[in-house]
Amino acid sequence: VTSEGAIHVFDGVTKQWLRDAIFFEDAGDAGDTYDFSPPAQQTVVTTRDRQSRASTITRVEASALVSRLRLHHRMLLPISLTPDRQRRESRRRRVAIDVHLQLVAGSSTLEIDIAVDNTVDDHRLRLGVNVPMRADAIHCAAPFQVIERPLRLSDGKQWQQPPAPTQPFQDW
Repeated sequence: VTSEGAIHVFDGVTKQWLRDAIFFEDAGDAGDTYDFSPPAQQTVVTTRDRQSRASTITRVEASALVSRLRLHHRMLLPISLTPDRQRRESRRRRVAIDVHLQLVAGSSTLEIDIAVDNTVDDHRLRLGVNVPMRADAIHCAAPFQVIERPLRLSDGKQWQQPPAPTQPFQDW
């Protein structure tokens, strides 16, 4: 973790560094509860932006068995959409995001726990993960099963709404 809060991960198997591997992206959302619809004039804020980098980085634990860090981001986000829902407000508010990273000896997994104190409206906050690989599908948890989702979506020509270029999941 850099002094600005950028998270670089070293893959011990491939011997590759994943630079800026984990970040947050926030965008205005004029959609309903069920789907994302960007406003006509979109404003995107990420933790890659200087003003939204981690404000504090705390080593919680460092032992031979476990290493834990806490990153505290305070993203400066528009408070909502404008009344006409065409763009994001110019007024902004800080939104706290706490990221807890944990490495356990003998494990190849970086455990991540995230807590957000959401104090703004009409937006979508996403976790971005940079990986240097290509895939045709992802596997993720669903109630009572593991599902496979293709990464290449339909062109949506016959659809009422165009397909979203994202595939949400909750657990993994």
